[in-house]
Amino acid sequence: MTNRAAAKAAFTRSGFLTEAEEFRLARLARTGDRRAMDRLVSAYEPFARGMAHQHKSQLEYEDRFQIAMAALWQAATRFDPAHGRRLSAYAKFRIKRDLDDAGMKAASRVNLGNSKQRRSAHQNALRVCGMLGIDPTNTLTDCQAQAVADEIGVKVHDVRAALETGEAAFCVGSDDLVDEADAAELFEIRDENDKRMTALGDALAELSEMDAEIVRTSLLAEKPQSVSAILKRHGCKLTAAEARQRASDLLEAAVRRIADERGLMG
Repeated sequence: MTNRAAAKAAFTRSGFLTEAEEFRLARLARTGDRRAMDRLVSAYEPFARGMAHQHKSQLEYEDRFQIAMAALWQAATRFDPAHGRRLSAYAKFRIKRDLDDAGMKAASRVNLGNSKQRRSAHQNALRVCGMLGIDPTNTLTDCQAQAVADEIGVKVHDVRAALETGEAAFCVGSDDLVDEADAAELFEIRDENDKRMTALGDALAELSEMDAEIVRTSLLAEKPQSVSAILKRHGCKLTAAEARQRASDLLEAAVRRIADERGLMG
């Protein structure tokens, strides 16, 4: 894995916090430390912003973002590092659930009426379109409609009916034009994320060959590998736990310095 790939993977999973730092903040937050909670949530704000932007519904972006942040706060409040999972894995479910619920409630009652079944079908169609990378504000091709139908397990005409009755998906008007403010906000978020991933990659590059290898294979990898073989190859007499902690501390220190120099830490 390259430095940049490792940085990207780490940022996506950890909200620009090492696992050790995240768990430390979470433990402090559970004791009532407000600053620790603020730092934990602040680190994951880009994560919530991304989910808010990707979610398909009639809600305005700012409303989606507020819902996502509220769900993130709730997840952070209940987050227990003792379970061994990162906050992103725990928060993702809550954010998606709350956005889906709000999106279904916001679906036009003029077009959908008060039927919970119709509103649910509409939201499911939007969700699957987003998952498949299909823009529901444009006319779905036969292949796209079939793909959505297959994913949901219904017939094509059911998919078209759900979309047509909800957002006039086949009649593009002024309300369907891209919101320039949303587009600018999305660009800003992507730019910020890219800068953070670059900073993390640069910090990783500053480490020694052994520490960098420990970080990539043991700290950032989806399936962490044993550190013992690395220590033996480099003739290091540290224990695996000591080496892993040292590499983590060195990476964190480098990340904080570089991020501070580039104005990336809130």
